[in-house]
Amino acid sequence: MTSLFTIYTANKYSLKIILMAVFLFSQLLTAEPYIAVRTGLKCSSCHVNITGGGKRTEFGNIFIQRYLSSNFVSSKGNVNFSPQLSRFISLGGNLRIRNTATYGYTHTDTAGTKTSAEAGNFLDITEGNIYLEVKLITDRLTFYIDQMVSPNPDNREAFGLLQGLPGRGYLKAGKILLPYGYRLWDDEIYIRESTGFTYSDPDIGLEIGFEPGNYSAVAAVTGNQVSAVASWVRTHYRLGLSWQKATDGSNINMIGIFSGFNAGRFTFLGEIDQIELAQKRNEAYFAEMNFLLIRGLNFKITYNLFNPNLEIPLGRDGQERITFGIEVFPIQFFQLALFYNLNSFIPQNLEFNQNSLGFEMHFFF
Repeated sequence: MTSLFTIYTANKYSLKIILMAVFLFSQLLTAEPYIAVRTGLKCSSCHVNITGGGKRTEFGNIFIQRYLSSNFVSSKGNVNFSPQLSRFISLGGNLRIRNTATYGYTHTDTAGTKTSAEAGNFLDITEGNIYLEVKLITDRLTFYIDQMVSPNPDNREAFGLLQGLPGRGYLKAGKILLPYGYRLWDDEIYIRESTGFTYSDPDIGLEIGFEPGNYSAVAAVTGNQVSAVASWVRTHYRLGLSWQKATDGSNINMIGIFSGFNAGRFTFLGEIDQIELAQKRNEAYFAEMNFLLIRGLNFKITYNLFNPNLEIPLGRDGQERITFGIEVFPIQFFQLALFYNLNSFIPQNLEFNQNSLGFEMHFFF
């Protein structure tokens, strides 16, 4: 297929070496996660869920109003919006509306037979969630609900959070998003899709974590697996290690490394995951560069690669996606995004070779 794979066919190790070099370079120069990397903050600074995602904290709410957007628009009477229903109860929410235009793709096989995938256009709500936080005991005991109301109503998280343990420790129990790697909002990115650690795959379990100083260590146990993340966070860079092991006899094991680095207006992210299944091993790679053009305007490039079987050369079954996009935060609580995806897979797989253009509106608080 015509892709980056063809450049490195002469040496089956070249692509992996180059990707590793790019990944390690971002560490030596010392993602949404890129905002945490850009600001040097941990996920727990802006999210009630300490491992990231979901409802914003009071600090996170101030940040998106005063620092994330290019303009701050005062409400009538110059009263800032607050999601607080009372001193102890507050709400939050996310709503993403996306229009995706896919382009046609035609494949001609060795016999001259042509097959085609037609162009299309799809408008959908990709995320519609309401969050409820109840501080039963301030900074000690919290009740939390993350409820998906669209496109498919379902409960995403429901847990109790006990804080104040030694070493800035906490204990979380209930239905939770399990810790592993970067918690990117897009579940279709290969490092999330291939590992299964997505927003659409929570589980009932117990999580314990500690965040002393610049360090963070989190482990979760469910009925069928154990996963853990350890990270070192500094002002301009961070480095982390993820691990997972199945406990239900399925012989699924994963290990990953992730890193981030910020230099002025540039912010880099990288993650590599190796997934060991019962019969084969595969790998997923992710690299991202963000450039802050001006306050509230971010340019993004991402590279995604999935190698579904390490025993087969990348050029025969490797799947890749390159994305170029721009994100605009014109006012608080509102984001616009425009992305173009270049997809490449085995030529006969029509769907995964269709390029696409996506436009998204995101309302959040």
